[in-house]
Amino acid sequence: MLSILLTAGLLTIISAQSIPCGTPTVQPVTNRIVGGKEAAAGSWPYLGLLVDDLGFIAGSATVLGDHVLVTSAQHFEGPGYDVFDLDLKHWRVYLGEHNIHTADPNEKYYHFSRVIVHPGFNISSLANDVALIITRETIQLNNNVRPACLPDPTHQYQVGQVCYLPGWGSTSSTGNEEVLNQVDLPILADSVCQTHFPDFIPDGEVCAGYENGNKDFCGDDIGSPLLCKDLNGMWFIQGIASSGGNCTFANEPGVFEDVPRYSVRHSHSTTCHKQNRWRERGSCGNMAYLGLLVDDLGFIAGSATVLGDHVLVTSAQHFEGPGYDVFDLDLKHWRVYLGEHNIHTADPNEKYYHFSRVIVHPGFNISSLANDVALIITRETIQLNNNVRPACLPILPTSTKLVKSAICLDGDQLLVDLPILADSVCQTHFPDFIPDGEVCAGYENGNKDFCGDDIGSPLLCKDLNGMWFIQGIASSGGNCTFANEPGVFEDVPRYTNWIKTTMEQAGYPYQY
Repeated sequence: MLSILLTAGLLTIISAQSIPCGTPTVQPVTNRIVGGKEAAAGSWPYLGLLVDDLGFIAGSATVLGDHVLVTSAQHFEGPGYDVFDLDLKHWRVYLGEHNIHTADPNEKYYHFSRVIVHPGFNISSLANDVALIITRETIQLNNNVRPACLPDPTHQYQVGQVCYLPGWGSTSSTGNEEVLNQVDLPILADSVCQTHFPDFIPDGEVCAGYENGNKDFCGDDIGSPLLCKDLNGMWFIQGIASSGGNCTFANEPGVFEDVPRYSVRHSHSTTCHKQNRWRERGSCGNMAYLGLLVDDLGFIAGSATVLGDHVLVTSAQHFEGPGYDVFDLDLKHWRVYLGEHNIHTADPNEKYYHFSRVIVHPGFNISSLANDVALIITRETIQLNNNVRPACLPILPTSTKLVKSAICLDGDQLLVDLPILADSVCQTHFPDFIPDGEVCAGYENGNKDFCGDDIGSPLLCKDLNGMWFIQGIASSGGNCTFANEPGVFEDVPRYTNWIKTTMEQAGYPYQY
């Protein structure tokens, strides 16, 4: 199972490769960073050197595919800073690298297109210390740059097995810091790390190294992989260097994120109208779930839909598009207004909330608008009441669409009824319409349509129980100048599992 953290969109990116994972053309020297030794050039072709916007080494990452690397979330969020504060457009990852002070013949660097921090990353405990880097350019996979293998949840290693950590971190004068070094680290029992680190998380971390073996990793090795060789000779990522490394004394083991635990998980189905939390007040789906997005300059950006007391769903287009991405936006100063009705008056029930994090669907494609979905995590707790409530997520199978005659509402401040249309109607108007991911709704000539500022608004449909659920998210096609074409909406039932899993990982599970 080649999968990690998030969704089928990323799974496709990682899996689409012809070069086998975990198979170097130069075999590592596996007989003995601090206490380590120089690695044979080309023996760890999966490793990337992260360099920040000032040219300093930030750590390491591991190649998973021709656009994807995995590393530690600490590079992008920490005490007093988060991904919004970093100039990630000017970060680079060097691949095919060996000596950092010479131009290696096989080295090449790549820019970041996107960083996906695990939604559940906790800065204090370092739980879920995992992040994915999506590169702007296609990574050239060859004999010098290859993907490592990802283990599935059943792929475990035994206590005592010796694995290896390659990296460019400090050697504390025990070796040549200009070249890639490697250190052998045996897997230890969880109890060893629990003795040294009371906050060690057995269900999410791996203990490896020595209690007093003069071998350890250093701060610049954060994000480096703990690589273990399988019986079939392939190298798998068992862990990601996270904490515990003290190369001054090298007398404590290291703590690594347990990579098998981050393979794709399928969340259980939740039926909003069977939950009791809001049932006596109408439960979810009572037409009070719309949020108004306002950017850092005070302009209306679009709409979003409340899913819980910290989470809204909207279009990914608000955060990435031609010529800009989430790194270009001052999202710390964006706001979402809830309980809003008239944007020119102070409504008695309105309240705004700041963004804590934005999670763009990893498969979002700016050109085709495939997977045009994003989640907003608010900094403050959303006050759910009679004026602000969550909408229902649909529970229809992903292969099912509403019948053509169903009437839905584009849930902006002005409501418009939009019938669900056959896919063929949108395919006639829009050749790039995606039947397996989008919904066609509206009119071919009905003088009713949505506009650009409605991007991200929900297409709301009423089920037989009287509950309003999100069938679609306004994405494209709306032309309110002529109102002579249908609208294209992201097909939310196909994203329900991703939304629920991501909310759960962020610490705010969907409860309705």
